[in-house]
Formats: sequence, C-alpha cells, structure tokens
Amino acid sequence: WMWSGVGGGGAWGGGGGGGSGIGDGGGGTSGSAIASSAPASIDVPGAPGSIVFKVLLRDNSVKTVVAPARTTTAALSRAVAHKLRLPEEHAALYSLFVHSTQLQDEDRPADVVAAWAASSSEPVRLVYQRAQFLPSDTEPRAWKSLPTSCSVNERLLYMEARTGVVEGRYTLKEAQSVLTLVVLAIVAEFGSLSEPPPDLRSVVARFVPKAWLKRDPLPVWVDRVSRDFAGLVEAALAGALAVAPSSSVTKSLAAAGAGEISAAASHAFLQHCRRMPVYGGRYFGPVDASTVKEFPPAVLIVVRHDGVLILKDDDHSVVASWPFSLRNALSFASAPKSLTVTSSASHARSEWRFKTKDAFMIHSYINQIQKHAQAK
Repeated sequence: WMWSGVGGGGAWGGGGGGGSGIGDGGGGTSGSAIASSAPASIDVPGAPGSIVFKVLLRDNSVKTVVAPARTTTAALSRAVAHKLRLPEEHAALYSLFVHSTQLQDEDRPADVVAAWAASSSEPVRLVYQRAQFLPSDTEPRAWKSLPTSCSVNERLLYMEARTGVVEGRYTLKEAQSVLTLVVLAIVAEFGSLSEPPPDLRSVVARFVPKAWLKRDPLPVWVDRVSRDFAGLVEAALAGALAVAPSSSVTKSLAAAGAGEISAAASHAFLQHCRRMPVYGGRYFGPVDASTVKEFPPAVLIVVRHDGVLILKDDDHSVVASWPFSLRNALSFASAPKSLTVTSSASHARSEWRFKTKDAFMIHSYINQIQKHAQAK
C-alpha cells in the first residue's frame, strides 16, 4: 500500500482499513481501495485554495477528494474514508507520511508537503510498503524505526479478517470455530478477559456471520458466549498463540492493560483466519460455471499467492483448488467473456471454462501472482 506525492514533491506513505481488501484479500470494491495496495496521490496547486487527493481503485476507476488547503490530517482521513464508504472506525487507522515523517492529526498535509519540497533537493519519489510490510533498503531508513508501523498493520489486517468472517467470505464449517472468532472479536474490541460487555446481544449480532445467524437464532449465540466467557477466551487465545498446556494465557495477561489485551486477541483472531484455505485470496464473481458439469452453476474464483480456488457461491465451500506448481502443469487463457483453466497433471489433460466478463482481469491478476512467485 502506498501514497505517492505529486505536484508538491513529497513522498507519501500511509494505510487504511477497508471492507475487503487488505493484503489482496478483497474483491477490489470501493470499500477496499486503500487496503488493497491501491496507489494514491495528492496534488498541491501553486495557488492556495484546495488540495486534490486521488485514489486509484483496482478496477482502474479513480475516487477524488477535494479539500481546503489548510485541511488537517485528521479531517483528510475522515474525508477519504467517507468517499470510499469505509466504516467510521477505520478512519482513525490511517497513517500519513511525508518523506519519512509521520503526520499528526493536527498537521496540515499541504503545508508539510510544501515545506519539505522547499527545503529538499531530492526529486519526487515513492515510498512503497511491501506485501509483507517490510520496506526495502532503498527506502527511507527512518520508516523502519516507526514504533507504530507493526501495530497499525496488524490492526488493519485484523479489521479485514473480521469483516471477511462476518460477511461469510471465509468458510467456517463448525459452530465452535464461529464461537471462537466471535469471542476473540469481543475481547479485541473491549479488552476484557473475564467479563462480556453489558450490551452483549447487540455485540454478538455484529460479530456472528450472517449465514450462521440463519442456522441458529441470536439468543442461542448470546447464551453460548455468556455461559463460560472466561473459559472460551482462554481456549481461543491458547489455540491461536501456541501456548503450552500447563500455562494460562489469561493469567499472563492479567496485569496487562486493555490495549495489550485487545492486541493479543486481534493477533489470535488473525492466526485462526490464516489457517483457512481462502485467507488472503482475492475474490471474483459470481462466475457462470454452467459449462463445467462437476461444478454448481454459479461459483466464486479466489486467487491466492499459492493457487486458485473455486467456491460455491451460496455457502463459500471449496469445490476445487489448483496450486501454482510446475508438477500440475497449470495454465490459464482468457477470451473476451471466458476464462479457461487447463491442467495436465499425471499425464491426463483436464479443462474448465468459466463465463465471465472479468476474464481478462482475472487472467492478468493470476499472471501477476505467478510472476511474483517465480521471482522469489
């Protein structure tokens, strides 16, 4: 993820949380623009008056925010979040940088860019944040020492994963798995290890995946959470953080503050999600698979760093998976309205053709992933 500085000569780095796109985990909608490695730029006109902030979405459309030149960092973050239809809570997660200097909420970005450009002989440059959240040696060394970098990135990933769980993009087959993630989300939000929040009903309604609320009514989930909240928290944290059976996670965190407890819970939530086969994938679809007899008529195509998965559109269960590996002799081809997948594994050739207007986009994205994998 990055911000690029143009017009004012400044290099920007920043981040925000989106509905479904952190770490390429979303479908490139307007709600996931910043979190899905979308570039952005800010223009500082020569004459005072306004700044223009542009965000390039994955579908190549552009969202533009025009703000007064004396707009503060906090106000600009809120305006961008509103323009991209991000949840209000995510606006506070932005980090904006000029060169390697982090802007505070009360700073005015246009003034900082202008001052830096006037005092610097360096050309305009970009600051990139790598997929693994580690900058290269060619980027500002001060960036590496920013104390908030790791915690903010983890928080953004957690927000994305939680949204993916609630919206049903991650497949959860057992009620106990759902309960574990709901409890961790509660602890991450309220920072308590032993007591559920007072308004538990409304909180549980926010965090239980919609599909699971259709299976079991809300009062059932409230009862499950409240019956042994402390025990559920201990089991959920221990299961994700690989704690020895003889030790207690909650005891080790007993003296910690709410912020540290919340961070541990969000990290544990992420660890559970990372074990899911679809985590980190980018979703396309629904796609018409009527030409493939063994698949349901409507499916989702999910592209991960290690392969392609086909999911049922209704319950997001995995129908097929094709890893990017030489032994599978996997190849892809696209036409204006179709994507063809061919595998020559075990000397037997198989072919699957999907009807989709996004065939070229999917094929291009797969090529990018495969090239990146081969370069490692």
